[in-house]
Formats: sequence, C-alpha cells, structure tokens
Amino acid sequence: MKTDAPETKSPAGPDGSIDRKIAFIQSSLRCFVLSLVGLIPVLGIPCAVAAIIRSSVLARAAGKDWNPATRYLNAAGRIGLLGLLSTTAFLTVICLFILASDGNSWRCSWGVG
Repeated sequence: MKTDAPETKSPAGPDGSIDRKIAFIQSSLRCFVLSLVGLIPVLGIPCAVAAIIRSSVLARAAGKDWNPATRYLNAAGRIGLLGLLSTTAFLTVICLFILASDGNSWRCSWGVG
C-alpha cells in the first residue's frame, strides 16, 4: 500500500539519532544526581567515584554533539571530586579528634577513673 505522505526527517540530523541524544541527556542528569549523593560524607564515596568516571566517559562519548545537559555533566565531575574531598576532610578531622583525645573522655563516660 503506497501513501503519498512526504518523508519526515529526524530533528537530530544526519549525524545522530534523536534516541541517542535523549540517552545522552538522561545519562548526564543521572550523573549529576550521583554526584549530589556523593556529597554525603563516607556513604557517598561510591556515588562520587561513579559520577567522576561516568562524566568523563560521557564527555568523551558525546564529543561535539549537541547536549543541552552539558553543564550538568561538567558539574557532575566537579561535584563528585568535591564529594571525595569533603569525605577526606571529614575523616581527617575525625582521626585528628581521636588522636588528640587523651583517653580521659572515654573513661569519664563510663564512670570509671
């Protein structure tokens, strides 16, 4: 059966499909959310690492393709790194607190001493 409807072209153009572009946008936003979860000290380490890795992989895969979520993708790498740095600072402060305490505070809390 032949139709007289004109051929419709994809709005993505000849270099990429619209589905690929949608996938890049969704992946960029997922990466951004991962980086935000990565800001939680200690518990967010896996998410921060995943955000850093995924943002660099997606940036290389996208190349110069149009991606309106590029700002989110760039921010995801930076926020993921910030999450790792904040966890490192948090653990450093905790370790310094433990090393600085002379142990008397633990004995007093148990009523021994």
